[in-house]
Amino acid sequence: TVGGYSYGGLLTNWLITQTKRFNAAVVGAGIVEHASGWGTLGMPGFHKYFFGGFPWETPYIYQSESPFYQLDKVRTPTHIVAGERDMQVPTSQSYMLERALYYRQIPAKLIIFPNEGHIMDFNPIHGKVKIREELKWLKKYGNQSFNYNELSNNNEKLTLSLVFEIYILFLLYII
Repeated sequence: TVGGYSYGGLLTNWLITQTKRFNAAVVGAGIVEHASGWGTLGMPGFHKYFFGGFPWETPYIYQSESPFYQLDKVRTPTHIVAGERDMQVPTSQSYMLERALYYRQIPAKLIIFPNEGHIMDFNPIHGKVKIREELKWLKKYGNQSFNYNELSNNNEKLTLSLVFEIYILFLLYII
């Protein structure tokens, strides 16, 4: 199982194009195509700094580093979430990923949370729904055997590996 949010979402998108080792992936607000990301992200300097120029100056780098152009290698069922009003990583990135996986016949599910931005703190219920749906996905595809109620009500039952996976999933919420 692999997952991440924001930059972790980008890394997850990249990882599922590079290996078949993961049974399931959960992605939140992850960039999938860098040239369009450059044009729509809330941090336009990010791409210029990391890719050494604008998309028209270094198009090969933008394309070779974009998970989108390597989605033909993906075999991992992928759960995707995004905030409808995300100004950091626009929802269009999540739509692109979901559509590509759909046409490749890879199991995918996209949930767009209304009125939510990048942090997804508008409605507390959305956070609970997000976690519940991700855990259901991991149970279905990731060969995980846990119960959402156990997670929310009884932390001492968590195994170390599950804690590690949840930590990876939500690490970038803290940063």
